[in-house]
Amino acid sequence: MKSALALTLHRINPEPTVSCSVIDLATQRYTISTDLFKQIVNMIPFEKCCTVSEYIDKEDGNWVILTFDDGNLSDFEIAFPMLMDKGIKATFFVNAENIDLPGYLGVSHLKEMTQAGMEIGSHGLTHRYLITMNQNEAIREIRESKERLEQEIGVRVKSFAPVGGHYRRWMKETAYEAGYKVFATMIPGKTNGGEDLTVLRRNHIQSHHDTKYLSQLIHGDYGTLLLNRLRYNLLQIPKIILGINNYDSLKKLF
Repeated sequence: MKSALALTLHRINPEPTVSCSVIDLATQRYTISTDLFKQIVNMIPFEKCCTVSEYIDKEDGNWVILTFDDGNLSDFEIAFPMLMDKGIKATFFVNAENIDLPGYLGVSHLKEMTQAGMEIGSHGLTHRYLITMNQNEAIREIRESKERLEQEIGVRVKSFAPVGGHYRRWMKETAYEAGYKVFATMIPGKTNGGEDLTVLRRNHIQSHHDTKYLSQLIHGDYGTLLLNRLRYNLLQIPKIILGINNYDSLKKLF
């Protein structure tokens, strides 16, 4: 029997409290400091760490998976060197249409990272919620993003993570038909086992998290994972009532 404790990070900033634009303000809670990331890396047992696609082939064991969303340039400039120094592999979910744009990973970065053992997964074509699109648009995001990434970096893309972790059930089947082996959600907790299409649970790391919490999370503390799941379930209520876009607009004010 196997299991995975997957962590999700976004932007890393040497001074995450310094905001200089609307974008920074909107993503403040998902931006962590370099020092905090260093602590996370030091807590992860490298011998128990694997990429998302490597987890598919594991027969047993308890694994830790480090994932990054959005393809921010800090993935290459800050995270990648630190991961290499510690011998830790990670999975980076990238928006295909953001490649080579200012502030995002470029083709050369992606190729260097894959050659070093890192995994590149799809985060869709654009950084938009699939659940706000019509079905044809959502299908295109799932399928074409895989095709573009594979053409750009020359490796097979096996994993898909919908933006914000928001999805409809039929999207998992679409991902499987497109050739993905893992569908990465933002439902917190541990992933046990794996099927033809492994639905991966992931645990968000945010700027306010402290060392004690991170240690409990990385070590799979039952109480911590349970509270995270309860919080996740409770937050579904305002998202359903307000709609995801209105919920996000309200969240930016606090």
